[in-house]
Amino acid sequence: MNRRRLLIQTGLTLFFTAGLTGLIVYRWGDVSAGLSQISLLTLSGLVLLQLASYLVRVHAWQLSLRVGAAPVEAGPLHLASGAAFLVNTFAPVYLGQVLRIFILRHWSRQPPSVAQMAVADFASLFIEAGIVLLILVVSISLLPFAIWPLLITATVVGLGMIVIVKLRSNHQERSWVQALNIFAERRKLAQFSGLLAFVVLVQPVRFWMTLQAIGDPQTIVKSALAFIGTSVSAVVPVGPAASSVGGISAATGSGLTVAVTAGLILMASAAVAAGIYLIIGGGASYLWRNRKQLPELEQELARELGHK
Repeated sequence: MNRRRLLIQTGLTLFFTAGLTGLIVYRWGDVSAGLSQISLLTLSGLVLLQLASYLVRVHAWQLSLRVGAAPVEAGPLHLASGAAFLVNTFAPVYLGQVLRIFILRHWSRQPPSVAQMAVADFASLFIEAGIVLLILVVSISLLPFAIWPLLITATVVGLGMIVIVKLRSNHQERSWVQALNIFAERRKLAQFSGLLAFVVLVQPVRFWMTLQAIGDPQTIVKSALAFIGTSVSAVVPVGPAASSVGGISAATGSGLTVAVTAGLILMASAAVAAGIYLIIGGGASYLWRNRKQLPELEQELARELGHK
């Protein structure tokens, strides 16, 4: 990504975030009333669900790399993933991915290549897109809505499948393609898909819980569509907060104040979960480095005692 494109995308994110902040300030009375309705129990549930989603997502990504003969140590992986999740809460997703790559390349002793990590991300996104396609198929049979999201998702899944087949048939000997070997092992693929299904399906539940808590009850189908709308909006560099508001408002027909309130709750709970993950991941990474260094320290101490 060149510097000019990065500056443009960052500028757009800041612009839309500033606009959303102004809207929150302007309607703070209504927004604060909505925020006051959510209980500590519900907020704790939202955090725990998001934390579980983070843990499962990392395990799925690690599985893809392991099958592709590019394993990564648990300590650095959790540290890098925690930092990436926290950044993604407030900034476009690609910044978190860049940070994760940077940390792994500088912290892990034998990190996967950038290409291997990118291909593992692609494998995860392909499975997630397939799950979203199934959600849309079920949703359109229960709740009539425009068919174009279904067609776009089906097109993305189809193109992804073509890319996977081409890469595995033409470049199988290359190390960075081997992360796609997950698609050749039926048992591992089932495990991989099951993990990512949990990651995706947890989010409609979080949206449903949030909307229920602030007095705007919606069906689980509309909550799923709100999540999908938010995910699609996240592709545009408007920032996570603005994409949540747009996705919720478009899918549920809720007022702007309700969408803003729900977006804030979802973002705050995700940020808390990411912070917890980062603290745990940082501790795990510290313990991992100490465990690796302990035999060396023992040998050095033995030499010193031997000289004496």
